[in-house]
Amino acid sequence: MRRTTPRTLARRIAGGVRLLSGARDDLKRTERRLMKEQERHIAQLTRRMHKRLKRIERRLPPEPAPALVGTLDYQGARIELRARTKQERFRLRAAQKEPWTVEWMETWIAPGECLYDIGANVGAYSLMAALGPARAYVVALEPGFANYATLCENVAHNRAGDRVMPLGIALSDRTGTTSFNYRDTGSGEAMHGMGEEDAGRAAFRQAMLTLTLDDLVGRFALRAPNHLKLDVDGAEQAVLEGAERTLSSPDLRTVLTEVSVDDAESVGGALEGAGLERLQRTDRRVKYGKVVDHWYELWTRPHAR
Repeated sequence: MRRTTPRTLARRIAGGVRLLSGARDDLKRTERRLMKEQERHIAQLTRRMHKRLKRIERRLPPEPAPALVGTLDYQGARIELRARTKQERFRLRAAQKEPWTVEWMETWIAPGECLYDIGANVGAYSLMAALGPARAYVVALEPGFANYATLCENVAHNRAGDRVMPLGIALSDRTGTTSFNYRDTGSGEAMHGMGEEDAGRAAFRQAMLTLTLDDLVGRFALRAPNHLKLDVDGAEQAVLEGAERTLSSPDLRTVLTEVSVDDAESVGGALEGAGLERLQRTDRRVKYGKVVDHWYELWTRPHAR
């Protein structure tokens, strides 16, 4: 038997290594080629899919534009409000939210009389009074910048500019400046505050001019109110303190006001002192399973009944 020398064995091993190395290189080249072919195939399929989707989209009807307005839930007139945010859409249910306010407007306000809507928000109740059976002339006061902008839009959209005067003014117990503290700066929001007491809870603070109701009516020769709707989230007492002449006027027939537990005595005292009598009080409302700390009262002048 022929004996294999170490040199021969080494040559054979070296040849085997070269063979394996070449096979490995061939395998890598094959893998790269297959990957490139797969990428080209995927790209072709993707282009075909895009073309098919475009053909399908062309055959589909166009998507409807998002609703920018909604119809107020009021039976007395067709009124449309901006409905771009959740809070604006919530205002579309204003009649359901405060049926006593609707009843008061339709029962007490005569055509042509003047209503001051103090705390008008986006104008739901102002437009009910102006365009519904009451046919009132409305001075709508709303200091929040987003709400005031939407209030003006709603008045314009409903072609009510000759019946509603929107004013971006804050009423208080003195004419001067204060801090208006926003709970939220979105349109349709409420529960804002004024002054330093509410500053710590504010999402945004804005320096604001304030007027008393007496100064607003007197200095600018505005038409005096026959009716007041006062809903300013806890600032009712301050507004009434700045409205002594207006409240005492015999032309003022009714006041519908929000009343909080803390201010019930002072609000009642201011209205009684002006010669008004409380006619109705709503039950305290239940919200999220709890009785809230405010209600609404209707005050009238005795001869107005």
